Amino acid sequence: MLVGLEQNNHDGRPQINDMIISSGHEEFIRKTYEKWNVRQPDYVLAEEATRVFAQSHDLPISDLIKPSPLLMTSAVNVWREDHGLEPSKVISPEDKARTILVGDGPDKDGLLAV
Repeated sequence: MLVGLEQNNHDGRPQINDMIISSGHEEFIRKTYEKWNVRQPDYVLAEEATRVFAQSHDLPISDLIKPSPLLMTSAVNVWREDHGLEPSKVISPEDKARTILVGDGPDKDGLLAV
């Protein structure tokens, strides 16, 4: 998948952004990508970011772990804001149509990526 994504983004096609959503730590994720000798993901929504978001919005951390819909909305809003779009409380049909989810499996991701 990473090789195909890299090739797409260099073939003059529309840019495809990737985001890692993980209960892991961003530093570990980035070091893993470096070790694999592949380009870094465009976005990482890891444990540190979700914890800060939960604290700043007075939410229990359980509201921001997989398979929470709020976690997915937060991920989409990270992308939207980076592309000059207003954040949204729900994922629009247009955003859903532009999104492909790849997960670890139904047990870990609660069918989030199915």
